[in-house]
Amino acid sequence: MVSIPPQLSVSKLVQKLKGKTSYKLQREYRSLQKAYWGQRMWARGYFACSTGVTTHP
Repeated sequence: MVSIPPQLSVSKLVQKLKGKTSYKLQREYRSLQKAYWGQRMWARGYFACSTGVTTHP
């Protein structure tokens, strides 16, 4: 579960998460870099749902 500010869209968050994790995984595991050179590591789509949280002081 993540919490994001209202001005950040879910699609931008997912784009950043996929980009950063792909970059870090390929840097750590060189075999992935060779296998995914010029290709997508993650699928193009994503699933997101929201939930409300009520806090009482």
